[in-house]
This record gives sequence, structure tokens and C-alpha cells, in this order.
Amino acid sequence: MAAVVALLSLVAGPAGALATDDPGVPTPRIVGGTEAGNGEYPFQVALLKAGVTDSSFSAQFCGGTLVAPQVVLTAAHCTVAPQAAGGIDVLVGGHDLTTAQGTRIDVTSVVTHPRFDGMLYDNDVAILHLAEPAPAVPVRLAGIGDEAAWSPGTMATTVGWGLTSKPGSPSTVLREVGVPIVSDDACTQIYGTEMIPGSMVCAGPMAGGQDSCNGDSGGPLLVPDPDDPGSWLQVGITSWGPEGCALPLLPGVYAEVSAARPWIDQFLPSDSRLVSMTPERLLDTRRDAGGVPLFDGFTRTLDVTGVKGLPLDDITSVVLNVTMTGATQPSHLTVWPTGEPKPRSSNLNVVPGQTVANLVVARVGANGTVSLVNKTGSAHVVVDAVGWFTDGRTDEGARFTGVTPTRLFDTRNGTGGVPDAPLGPVATIDVDVAGHAGVPVTGASAVVLSLTGTEATAATNLTAWAAGDPRPPTSNLNLGPGGTVPNLVVAQLDATGRISVFNRSGEVEVVGDVVGWFGEPDASTGTSDFTGLTPARILDTRSSVGGVEGPVGPGASIDVAVTGVGGVPAGADAVVLNVTAVGATDPSHLTVFPTGGPPPFASNLNVAAGQTAANLVIVPVGTGGRVSVRNQSGSIYVVADDTGGLNGIANECDETNNIHAASVPACATTAVASTYGAGWP
Repeated sequence: MAAVVALLSLVAGPAGALATDDPGVPTPRIVGGTEAGNGEYPFQVALLKAGVTDSSFSAQFCGGTLVAPQVVLTAAHCTVAPQAAGGIDVLVGGHDLTTAQGTRIDVTSVVTHPRFDGMLYDNDVAILHLAEPAPAVPVRLAGIGDEAAWSPGTMATTVGWGLTSKPGSPSTVLREVGVPIVSDDACTQIYGTEMIPGSMVCAGPMAGGQDSCNGDSGGPLLVPDPDDPGSWLQVGITSWGPEGCALPLLPGVYAEVSAARPWIDQFLPSDSRLVSMTPERLLDTRRDAGGVPLFDGFTRTLDVTGVKGLPLDDITSVVLNVTMTGATQPSHLTVWPTGEPKPRSSNLNVVPGQTVANLVVARVGANGTVSLVNKTGSAHVVVDAVGWFTDGRTDEGARFTGVTPTRLFDTRNGTGGVPDAPLGPVATIDVDVAGHAGVPVTGASAVVLSLTGTEATAATNLTAWAAGDPRPPTSNLNLGPGGTVPNLVVAQLDATGRISVFNRSGEVEVVGDVVGWFGEPDASTGTSDFTGLTPARILDTRSSVGGVEGPVGPGASIDVAVTGVGGVPAGADAVVLNVTAVGATDPSHLTVFPTGGPPPFASNLNVAAGQTAANLVIVPVGTGGRVSVRNQSGSIYVVADDTGGLNGIANECDETNNIHAASVPACATTAVASTYGAGWP
């Protein structure tokens, strides 16, 4: 069995031996290749030891690729190598490393894949954030659906400043070499369990002679881009090989980019857009697989691509309405991308006798799936798909504009032109949306609103959808007699800009607060772009996470830093949070709003005494990169998990859009937004 050797820059010692690099010794460099054209691979970067400044050549130890203006993709083992201990710089636009060509940029942060295995080199992927935008065009990364582009036998290209032989002579210039893709079966026969199909890809001629080598680690494995002739598609990251390079029957091994895309995508600004859909049921444990509930600690994977109208590719995140019912113990449910560690956050909380729903935006994980786990006891779980976010390769989908929460309608007092009366059993109301509560008269295709049911006389559920369309067989929120339950809803608008709201049983008062809207598909209206993140906890007043400890008192507000934490960049203008209220001493509600402005006349989350309740919130970022959370009554602990962020978003403040300046911290005009998070633009 060949020994696994990472291909970072090493200096050849005695025959067959490898020693760590000496900054003063030139590092030999690619096997069997030729010098690349100057500027032929503008996305190729060199990783340099930050403390070595005499020349880029003596500082170089790995490669990488520019995948966004301030983001570099490389191998995880490069970031934990001794050469990286003193910090990393990146050289962009370099060719001959002995010259001053190129731009040297500081690396401000390094993120290694959470499942990187330093023994097997599985998930050998890392992200570097740059201090400033790089003056080069990023490479396109392979994703789900691109597999045909690197089928076995396809001639790929790898580039780098690695060894030209082992041991070999130094080369100061960027080199390239052609290597054919080797099938997973053939590579597994060669390397056995060291080769992990679906996570790694092999390339190299069986006769040997051409290969990447030490010093090439982190660089790209490229194939021609079938969607953009004349351009490259990165399908692999140079990772490891045998103790010796370009040997017969021992191809090089690369981390497979498409397998890591769900994790990589959370760090990339994107042109992702929402495609809303008529809700489709993906899972109902009451009826599927013999009616077996989800037991405590058991993880269930759920297909969310290529099913029930969800696309097989061009999808980064899925928007789900998730419901728990029939719980045997107080519990919570967590939804996250399959293949990644389970986050500490929860998406919804439930106690026995309750039926609780929450909107969840989950990044698509391995094999086009997401994972669900129930914390305690057993409970039935229902999952409805209500939309998805594209990967930005096409113009399909709609972009998002957020607003400070604004009341659209309220059946308790007739706000919004609805009847001033509870909604009766099996009854429907139509609500005018376009031209109200910050939604434009024209150009909107869907609305995002916090829908609340209150003062119910019987256990019931509410459904919101485009007026005039058949009512879908799904629900958006469930509540019991006397309860008050909110949920975030994405509802398509009909041709006249209306939605319908249906009540199943008894009578219930219904309130709707707009938090944003989506433009027309294939248009630039309401521009906002999305990138998914694995949820990260940024606030927990039970334990001082987020800098606040202790319950929030009546009428009190706390300020929470939401940019520069949890994966949301410093420049984000809006965030998506899953907010949870715990241990309320009195019936109350929470309002989340931009710091620096007054709390709006709207609520994001309602909770009864002793209850734990959660809801998804979209809120513009206020002063100092913060948002504020206000508690109405009693005292309450507050938990917030970051699930998204938006760049360049602003609030429309003129009277024609029915948003009063008093409810907006700083009037601005609608602008382009790039999103970061577990599922929103």
C-alpha cells in the first residue's frame, strides 16, 4: 500500500525521505509538465509564509485558487502545516516567483473543513479570507450536476509551483500538466480504504510520468467548462499521493470540489435567488414508513433535490416549513446540511400536546439531502417544501428586499382591509399585499411575512398561498385553543398582488407583518443574493454567549452583534436569525429590529409563561453591526442562531410604500444584497 503523502512544499532529503521546507532553500517544483503561459491561470494563487519576505519563491509552500474576490480555496492540510504557523499571505497574479510580479495580500482568517481528517486527508478543503479584493477573475467551481465534465478518461489539467521530479531541480515559474481522470473503482483498487469515493477524485496516467507533486498542494484540478467554452471548471484540489510522484499505477489524489460545495458555498457571495413554489410535502412520519415517529438521537436524512418539484441541480438551499407533533417529552428539532457536524442550534421547540411549526432554510448537504434529529423522546415530523435558492448559474428565481417589520393586516381591528372579526372554521380571507407595507405596487412575486394566529377557540392550522390558486394541502402554523403562535411564511402573490389565508377549525384572529418581498423571477427587481451557512449560535442569555447574561426584563431591549460573527461578513446589511424564547415568566412577545431605531409595531415571536418558542426572523442590521431584541412583558431568556445575512440591502422609507420613517432607523433606497446564512437572501 502506498503511503499517503500530502503534497505541500517539502525539500528532498536522502532517497525516499522527505523533510520540512527550509525558507532559505529553493523548493523544487510539477512533474512531466511545461511552463504555463504568463497569466494563463489568473485565478491560481501561491500560499506564502507570512514571515518570509525576501522573495515569493522562498516563501511559497502551497497553492490555491481564487473563488471569489476575497476568498481563496486551498487544501486543509496546507493551513495546518508548519509553514503556516506564522501566518499566511497569498500571491495573486504571480508567475515567476523570483520577480516582484503579482500582488501579495494578507490572509485575515482561515477556515478548515469541520470534517477534515489529518490521517486520511478526507475533506481536505479550507477557505482563506483575504484582507482586500484580489485583482483577478475567480474560477468557477464544479457542483452537483457537473459530474459529466470529469468522467473517467477526461483529460484534466493541474497547475502549481511543485516539484518537477522527486528529488528534482527547482523551477521558479508556474507549470501545468495534463492528467487523465481515473475512475473511482480503479483508484479504490489501487489505494484501498485510503481512497474515499465521493470525497476524492484521482487523476494521472497509469504509465506514470505526469503528476502534481510536493508544493502543488491546494492548487486546482481543472477541466474545460462545458457551460463556458474557453474557461476552466475546477473539479479538484491537489491533496495527496504516494511517496514519490508520477509513479506508474499510482495517480494523484484530489479533494472533490463538488462534494465539498455545500460547505464551500457558505463562504461565497453569490447570485443565488429564491424560487418559490406551491408547497409540496416531503415527509410525514405519521404516514410514511409505517407511521414510525422520529426517536431521540436518531438522525434522518431527507432528499431535497430532484423530488416534488425541487431541482436536481442549480440549488444551494431549500426553504422548508417543518412541523413537530405528538411529542412524548419536551424536545427540539435540528435541521442542517447532511455531511456536516450537527450544530448546537435548534429550529423549533415542542412540549407534549403541542403542534409547532417553523420555517427553516437549510443548506443542501451531501447527496442532495438535509439531516433532521429529534433531541428527546419521540415525535412525528412533517416537512413541506415551499421554495429553494439557486446557485446563481442562471437567472432563474427572484431576488429579495427586506423591510423593517410592518403590519399588513390584523383581523382584530380590520387593519389592511380585512374583516374586523375572527376568521371562522374552513374560512378564507384575501389580503392585498402589493402596494402595502413596503411591498411595491408592481415587481413583487412573493412576500415574506410573520404570520400569527391568536385567540383560537379550537386546535387549528393556518395556510397562506397565492390568491386564486388551489389551496395547497399543507399548513404554515399550528396552534391550540387560546394560544398565540407565529411563523415566518413565504407566500407567492397572484397577478393582482394578493394572498389568501385559510383557517381549518374554530375561530382565530390572524395578524400578518411584512418583513420582505421577492422581485419577479428573471428580473433585477428587489435585488438580493443568497449564500447558505450552517447555523451558528450568536446569542444565549442563559450563558452569556453574545455578551449578554441573564433574562431580558419587561420593556427591556438588548443589542446583539450580528456581523463579523457566525459566518456573516462585516458588510452584511441584514441577517436571518432563528430566535428562541426560553423560560418566560409571563405571556410575552419579542420584537427584533435594527439597533439605533425605535422598535416597530410588530412582533416576531409570541410565547406563553413557561413555554419555549422559536421563529425565523429577517431583520436589517442597525448601528454598529447590531440588531436589538425587545421583550414586552415579564422576563425571558433569549437565544439566537445566525442563519443568514444580506449585503447592500436597504429599507424603502417613502410614504408611497406605506412605511413611515418613524419605523425605519435610517431611510435609504433599495439596493443589491448578497446573502450569507443557512437559508435566506
